[in-house]
Amino acid sequence: MKLHPVATGTILLLSVLLIATAIAGGAWAWIVGPVPGKRFSDTIDIANFLVGCATILSAGATLLVVYIINYLYIVQSSTAKGDSELLLEVLRDVRRSASSLRELSIPCYSGKKLTNQEQQKLLIAQRELANSVHSFVDALGHCGIKAASLSTSKLSEFRSELKDSLTDSPYPGPYDQAAQNRIHMAFKQFQDELTRLFFSVIHR
Repeated sequence: MKLHPVATGTILLLSVLLIATAIAGGAWAWIVGPVPGKRFSDTIDIANFLVGCATILSAGATLLVVYIINYLYIVQSSTAKGDSELLLEVLRDVRRSASSLRELSIPCYSGKKLTNQEQQKLLIAQRELANSVHSFVDALGHCGIKAASLSTSKLSEFRSELKDSLTDSPYPGPYDQAAQNRIHMAFKQFQDELTRLFFSVIHR
């Protein structure tokens, strides 16, 4: 079971404290001397008993606090892990949509005008990518995550640029070299930002 660092440290401290109880009792007995009418060994036993009772009560209260801290830590960790798995799955959908769009954009490099079928497939794939990016943004909102490292502004910006590079003039083609370079750069920017988000989710 994974323990919170505070819980681990407290348990180690309590172990040391309990070991020191007997030593403390003996030292106290040596300092105050024997109790009248009692043998010195009995005095040590009384000292150990008193110090032990105080230590046990303190340890019990501390362990209760440790248990609460660790329980809350486990609940929080489980929630964070579930959120991360969900976000990674949605990001995989974005990656699949981007890969499909890249494959369907290959005819843009042919130097010919896109056929009606190619145009239709390209537009559908572009919309699917837009929808998957929107789903990721929604997923972040549902998880309540507002970390700067998981900002989606760049992903949306690069997705928009990718759309424009494919469907702006000279769509439906033929695409000249400048237009092809723009498409290539748009895909690269989008993919790099997607990779950054993957690592941000994994290491958050």
